[in-house]
Amino acid sequence: MFKNKDLKSVVLALAGANGTSGNENEAALLAKSMLEEYMPAHIDTLGSVCGDTGGERLAYELLGFKKMPVPTEFSEREFSQALSKLKLKVKVSRENLFSDCYGEAVSAKLQPLRDAVLESGQVVFEDLIYSAIRLLETNEAARNYFREQWQEILVDEYQDINPSQYRLVKGLLGDRKQLFVVGDDDQAI
Repeated sequence: MFKNKDLKSVVLALAGANGTSGNENEAALLAKSMLEEYMPAHIDTLGSVCGDTGGERLAYELLGFKKMPVPTEFSEREFSQALSKLKLKVKVSRENLFSDCYGEAVSAKLQPLRDAVLESGQVVFEDLIYSAIRLLETNEAARNYFREQWQEILVDEYQDINPSQYRLVKGLLGDRKQLFVVGDDDQAI
């Protein structure tokens, strides 16, 4: 969907046509597309270059995923049981498992759960978005690579984006001003 290298714009429809808010499918598809991208060998910052990819490495491998991330349903009950064993004093939702909003102590306790996701590749949509954000914010070469892919970004249903989707858009834009947003005036305050 977003792989066309001749396409110099990307359109993010962050809410469904039926008016539901919070539809993360389009942002997650963009993030998944980014994570499935072969990165030039000079972008590899985590060790040796994989020989079977022609001197390139998949972006998701730069983030520690052992398998290609695949959005799946998760068991709320299993996740709650795993969280209860950690005895955290803060509430953590599955959608925010990879968020960087937690302090160092909480993040350290969450790391085994994060490692299990990295190992299995079984993600929820928000994991894809946070992973793409992390790639853009922590890897300068990858950030430059993706910013060169699209000259303009259009975000549809802008009134419905959440903070992580905003960070993804900002990460792709950088200091550029080529952002076009579309909103629904019926949903304006």
